[in-house]
Amino acid sequence: MRHTILAVMLTASLALGACAEQWQGMGNKEMIGTGTGAVLGGVIGSKIGKGSGQLVGVGLGTVLGAALGNSIGRSLDKADMMYASRAEQRAYSAPLNQPISWNNPDSGHYGTVTPTRDGRTSDGRYCREYKHTIYVDGQAETAVGTACKNPDGTWSVQN
Repeated sequence: MRHTILAVMLTASLALGACAEQWQGMGNKEMIGTGTGAVLGGVIGSKIGKGSGQLVGVGLGTVLGAALGNSIGRSLDKADMMYASRAEQRAYSAPLNQPISWNNPDSGHYGTVTPTRDGRTSDGRYCREYKHTIYVDGQAETAVGTACKNPDGTWSVQN
């Protein structure tokens, strides 16, 4: 067991050390996700096989865990969602085609919500179509949605 733990730690430190140059552009969530994923992946990989097969399992588990942890760490967090939701709420009453921007200074993620069209449902509810573009690490993802005003004044996203 002691040799397994040492193998996991050594493999994790080598894998993470090899990535150190790429870490300069990462945020804290991304680094923590990568490190945690590498260690957990190495531990899981250590349970596979015996002898040299076990070392291969540790190595593969470490690399795969680091990649998965990095991806999870880079994704939107609760604070990003809060900023985006506030922008959507402001967009429901903004003039058509006026982008409402949001930015999370902690993660560096940002986006815009632009109301593009409005109208009424068959039961008379006021609705707005909007375009929401989110930027994560400079990569844009755009979605189109519709929100309708409820009788109590709140808004509900329809799609």
